[in-house]
Amino acid sequence: MNEKRMHRLLKRVVDIQPEEARTTLLFFMYFFLMMAAAYVILPLKTSLFLKKLKPEMLPVAYLVTALLMSFVASFNSRLLQRLNRKRYVASSLTFFIAGLPVFWLLFRTGRLWVSMVFWFWAEVFLAISVIQFWILVNDVYAPRQAKRFIGFFVSGGLLGGVAGSLAASFLSRTKVLGTENLLLVCPFLLLAALGILFALPKSLAEMRPEQEVRKKGAPKSRVGYLQSLRVLLKSRYLVILSGVMLSGFAVTKFIDFQFTRALKVRFNDDERTAFLGVFFTLLLVASYLLHVFLTNRVLKVFGLRIALFIAPVVLAVGAVFGFFLPAGSAPTIMVWTSLMRGTDKSLSHSLNQSTREILYIPVPAETKVKAKVFIDLFVNKFADALAALFLFLAFNLLHFSIPALSGLTLAFIAIWILLNQRLFREYVGVVKKNLTLKWPDADKFVFDQVDVDATKLVFDTLESKQRSSVLYAMNLMDLIKKDKLSPELKKIISMKSSEVRAGSLNALMDVGGEALVSEWEDAIEDKDMDKEIREVLSLDVYQQLMRDRVEKIAEDQSEGAVVSQMEIAKALGMMAADAPLVQNLCRLLKHDSPEVVRYALESAGRQKKREFVPLILAPLARPGTRQAAAAALLEYGDRIAGTIKDFLADPSEDLKLRRSLPEILAQMKTQRAADMLVRVLKRRDADVQADVIEALIRIRSWNPSLSFFGEEIGVEVTSAVRKACILVLELFAARKDSQKAALAAEHENALGRTMKQIFGLLSLLYPPEDMMRAYQNYREGTKRSMDYALELLENMLRRDVKDMLMPLLEERPLDEKALVCRKILKALEKHPGVGLPT
Repeated sequence: MNEKRMHRLLKRVVDIQPEEARTTLLFFMYFFLMMAAAYVILPLKTSLFLKKLKPEMLPVAYLVTALLMSFVASFNSRLLQRLNRKRYVASSLTFFIAGLPVFWLLFRTGRLWVSMVFWFWAEVFLAISVIQFWILVNDVYAPRQAKRFIGFFVSGGLLGGVAGSLAASFLSRTKVLGTENLLLVCPFLLLAALGILFALPKSLAEMRPEQEVRKKGAPKSRVGYLQSLRVLLKSRYLVILSGVMLSGFAVTKFIDFQFTRALKVRFNDDERTAFLGVFFTLLLVASYLLHVFLTNRVLKVFGLRIALFIAPVVLAVGAVFGFFLPAGSAPTIMVWTSLMRGTDKSLSHSLNQSTREILYIPVPAETKVKAKVFIDLFVNKFADALAALFLFLAFNLLHFSIPALSGLTLAFIAIWILLNQRLFREYVGVVKKNLTLKWPDADKFVFDQVDVDATKLVFDTLESKQRSSVLYAMNLMDLIKKDKLSPELKKIISMKSSEVRAGSLNALMDVGGEALVSEWEDAIEDKDMDKEIREVLSLDVYQQLMRDRVEKIAEDQSEGAVVSQMEIAKALGMMAADAPLVQNLCRLLKHDSPEVVRYALESAGRQKKREFVPLILAPLARPGTRQAAAAALLEYGDRIAGTIKDFLADPSEDLKLRRSLPEILAQMKTQRAADMLVRVLKRRDADVQADVIEALIRIRSWNPSLSFFGEEIGVEVTSAVRKACILVLELFAARKDSQKAALAAEHENALGRTMKQIFGLLSLLYPPEDMMRAYQNYREGTKRSMDYALELLENMLRRDVKDMLMPLLEERPLDEKALVCRKILKALEKHPGVGLPT
């Protein structure tokens, strides 16, 4: 089968890229054969044990297996360290293939110990084969790739299990084979799996080009048993994950014991093997159906959080029913234990298997191998040992009935549920830790670390010294008032006192005789001086005396009057708001000189008179006065937020002016300002849309306590996603025409901006830092960073948003992304709005 045809066939059942088709199909077939062999061995293990030994020996078998498995885990870790992956797996398969005919010969001797040894051997095979498969998967695929294929591979394992169970059930009933001769069937399945193993890529790194390859001569990382334990203990997430696995494995072992005990009472040897074959067939069919119709749906609709609780809750309900069963009714108990075992295993093979592999996704690759081996081998068997001790106490010593053992099951289910709650919180936290901020918010950093207004005032003060002693004096008064004079700055100013006298202010006030203002050495320490000067400037007699002079200077259009106008503009801000002379700011705000306008804007901001607002807005369109105009507007606070919104929403206003306004609303950092920005956002004005979204992002980052209506923002997210899909389609069309390279580049840039807006809008409803991490790592473009970004989003966003956004974000060829975008646009036509929680 050629690769194109293979890809077309697989595409119908799994989201797959052409270059992934061959290797993915090989993995599917490999897991199919391994699970087929496992489910021939599994009924053999139970049936042959019960044929020779009593059910009371099961706790002993559990305990001995758990103790011996620690040595197997240690030996397996050494093999994993010393051999490359393919040789390691091939060696294990060869060992298991050789062991099966050996056990066939040993069983013919009729010795009791053979059943116990085979039980242990079968447990090792079942554990090692599954671990090795998922280690290979994690080596070959990136985390997000593996997540796409987990369901497909699990389906292969379930179908293989069905085939193996059917074979065990059918062949065990024939006189030619019987139970023990099934041991000779499994080697053929394992040999086929060995052949597929050698057909996999020669170098596992071929499928992971972005994975760092160890340099020659670099020391190998140890994967020993103790090293795995140390790695696990360093991570709180892995410790909790181990606790979840331990409690789940213990629950499975309690249910398994109840089922096996009932099986011994109800059937003889060959009937038992045949029943187990049928049972496992039905179980795996149910598992497959659950996997196909439940697993993906649950994970997609409800997410990982709910998926973690389905199995323990369902099993808890079943365990409660056990208390109401009559202890002596073997058929009734057989039915109940079969249902419990079937439910446990079907969920374990479908939903639990998928969630278990997903839980390993945020674990770093090097740590993952060590932790997985330790948890799946040692923790698994430690749970068996723990369960065996409880069973020995409850069943052998206290003589509990089979239904009464449900009390142990419920106790461990309670622990399982509690640990699941903690595990999900840790899971999201670990995903976040893998998403580092690639670049900080520069504006937020500056605002947090630097007093911009004070810095500007210091520079204005020092600069004005060269222009006018009066300006210098007034700027210095502002520094004194705002308590922005450090000891070093005071020293510098005092050293200059011989050049600029504090008496300069006397000239401004047009007074003679005794100076109203002392020298700077004393003035700097005088906290009441600013108040005294303001009182003088606001006196009626001063206003009348200076009216003609101020008006004459304000109206003067000559270049020589600029310095005087700057002085007047500054002085008007020191007067009371109701002083008649303050109205001269209207003329000065319209002045041609940017320097005069800057001082007039500063004074207008101090006076906070509403009639000045339109005059303050105009200078926003000019680079030389934009910063001063913004500072003046911010002095008003959010009481003028509505006025700013009106100018921002008016398309007839100057575009430069309009694009400056969202940032001003953002710097107000209030709920009213945020509401005004949202009102403008809903207008979807293309000229200012990007600026409004950027301002909303900033205001949320500066004031996380702000709240936004989910439905309003959700509609805008939908609109942005629709725009992004249209841009993808336009980009796809442009890429097909080599003469439209420039247009394609334009569409690609527009798509990048739109994606940034989508993440920005989401940051209004979800933690801004999380959305920033997700966006930056998504933009970085490496496989690992994108995988973790998408994983975080999948566990944070609501279902309707995920359904709309995740297909757009997933990495895929442009032609496939275009098809996905057409589907999204079609879905959005039916459901035009997406409502999000506030």
